[in-house]
Amino acid sequence: MSQYRDASPITPIDPEYDQSKVDSRVANYTKQTREKVHGIDVRETMARTAEITNITANEAKENSEESVNQVNNIQRQVDQIVVEGDSSVEAAQARVDAEGVSHNTLKERNDSDYLKLLQISEQIGETILTYSEHGEVTRIETPTSIINFTYNNGLVTQVSETSENKTILTNFEYNQENVVISANREEV
Repeated sequence: MSQYRDASPITPIDPEYDQSKVDSRVANYTKQTREKVHGIDVRETMARTAEITNITANEAKENSEESVNQVNNIQRQVDQIVVEGDSSVEAAQARVDAEGVSHNTLKERNDSDYLKLLQISEQIGETILTYSEHGEVTRIETPTSIINFTYNNGLVTQVSETSENKTILTNFEYNQENVVISANREEV
């Protein structure tokens, strides 16, 4: 037989939860638990409240497991997209070249860069270096210019640059320590 020894009221006096959030079925049975006179009715309300609570907990668990499955499925799809190479943000960034020009496609950007390099390559063309018997560069030839070097005792004394039908001569003078003390340029 139960012994009821605590005659003090329940504490806290006011519930520490929002009663409007209690499932309406549970609220109905807890109200009856508080108001019924006969013990058999009180026990039945308590049993039904426990059953409803169990059902609600099981539904929450199932919903949680379903949510986890959905999140995992979405993650697998995102992973597959990345593996298959959908890098639209990266591709959009790569369509902008070093000069800030935005191209419609990566192929357009690649073609543009290739044509620029081809044009530069054609301008530079083949460069031919000529050396003296002492290993000094005496001549540089490119498709657009010729540069000749004149030496005296291993020091460059004159540079002749010919391009587009004009020639510029630069003459160098040195001091006793072989440091350039003057350089005079003139078009001839």
